[in-house]
Amino acid sequence: MEKILYVEGQWWTNFNQLPYMMKKGDLLPRDVIKEITNLEALRIAKEKMGNDNYIKIMDLVLISKDVDSLGNEMVLYKYNEIDTEVHVLKVICPSTKREYYIYPPNQTTNDVFEAKESTFSKKIKYRHGDVGLHKRNVGDNENNYEIET
Repeated sequence: MEKILYVEGQWWTNFNQLPYMMKKGDLLPRDVIKEITNLEALRIAKEKMGNDNYIKIMDLVLISKDVDSLGNEMVLYKYNEIDTEVHVLKVICPSTKREYYIYPPNQTTNDVFEAKESTFSKKIKYRHGDVGLHKRNVGDNENNYEIET
């Protein structure tokens, strides 16, 4: 039996077309999101809903949880998106205290620190605000750091 959905006065059977009709700020329920099979349509739905709203309706599964050097909580979750396991890292900005969901390049890690480090492509020695300090291989001095903003 074909699935149908009534949205804003219209009946829909092709869920991949629905995101193109959305306005910014519109929300779709999780069961409708799960019916979208086209990656571009899913990207548009996520963009129009807002990433935070999109993430909050997904079935997040906790992978790893810890705190950063400033005591802010970091949480690594996974969820399924079009039959693909996706990892997302919840972090808190040290200066604004705003919560962010980021997609780490390393989508196979099960550790919050490895997920966060993969966003810099380097091992993080110390992090403060929007500046990451990385250990450099310069001489024998232990205090050589490289600044990345």
